[in-house]
Amino acid sequence: MSYTKNEVQEELMNFMKGFAESIQRLYGNMDEVRNGQAAVSDFLGDEKRIRKSWLWNAVNEMYDYGIEGKPNGALGNGKTVDGSHADVEMFIRGLDSLELYLDEDSVPLPKRCMTVVRTAVARHVLEGGERYTQDEDGAWDYLSLPEVALLADMEERSVRNAANPKLADPLKTVSVGKRTGVTIEEARRWLVGRKGFVPTKTGSEPATERLTSIALPESTAQQLEQQAEAIGLSVAEFIAQQINAQ
Repeated sequence: MSYTKNEVQEELMNFMKGFAESIQRLYGNMDEVRNGQAAVSDFLGDEKRIRKSWLWNAVNEMYDYGIEGKPNGALGNGKTVDGSHADVEMFIRGLDSLELYLDEDSVPLPKRCMTVVRTAVARHVLEGGERYTQDEDGAWDYLSLPEVALLADMEERSVRNAANPKLADPLKTVSVGKRTGVTIEEARRWLVGRKGFVPTKTGSEPATERLTSIALPESTAQQLEQQAEAIGLSVAEFIAQQINAQ
């Protein structure tokens, strides 16, 4: 992966601000209905609110899982993509169709975030999880060649070349409808030998998953939130950073 989590976060923040401005066009002149409150774009584009949003947190969690292979209690392990991750996946999948509209407001699609989400879903399926929506090849329990490429951190054309049956040890593919897919078993076998593939780490769920049920005093929670915001992290990311630094 040629970009860092900070770069993904910066892109996502800029996109969400721009997207809020673009949505404002659909509502028209909000001055007539907002009764002295902030406009829709002012409200939705606030950085503090963005960092608390499902989209922001889900993309960060999907980066940890999809790109870095860190265990996540909500992804993999035979589960179905659900909750905020499912909402984010559907939203990201639909962004391509909004490109023409967003271009009017000079809001570029968050390509890095889109790659992160697709990689997380691919890893989720690789680890025995189920999709919430069908992949681009119409398969539920197969990986597409683009998904294998994402996990291997390779160009799609290189993966297609690796599937050449004339090779000594090709990536074996199967027909899925009118398209080409890779079984989970074969994807696991082939990816192990790829330099760019990051295996899913084993072990217990991250500390942030276990801390969610702990009730903190309001003053402590506010202090954590302020410290996290000061360095551009969510509270969960800040806590995890502090624990890892020990």
